Amino acid sequence: MIINDIYTYIGQETSLTAGTDLFKSRQTESPNNQVVIYDTGGLEPDRYLPTADPTFQILVRNTSYSTGQSIVDEIVEALHQKENIELVTGGTYFYYIFLFNEPAHIGRDDKGRHEFSINFVCKVRR
Repeated sequence: MIINDIYTYIGQETSLTAGTDLFKSRQTESPNNQVVIYDTGGLEPDRYLPTADPTFQILVRNTSYSTGQSIVDEIVEALHQKENIELVTGGTYFYYIFLFNEPAHIGRDDKGRHEFSINFVCKVRR
């Protein structure tokens, strides 16, 4: 799954730390400030080429709106418009990674923490 590569790469290229404030596939009650990467399926597969167009979502949760927005910006800077790259050595080959839509503040959770959604689409080699 591509989220393993994304998870490792974000942990290396941003201020986030895997397992501390960066998680994959599940949101935890604590810490209050965390980032979670979700596999969200993808676009229709190509019938003739050995490629896939998976999508993924990154959910940023933070008690501070401005800090959450800064983390969103940091993630976008690390991933958007990456082309022809393996994010981790021996990992998935990405032809491209692009924002699927603009990042959005999606409100506050039941504890008043701000949540932001970032959605990406990519093309990978199968």
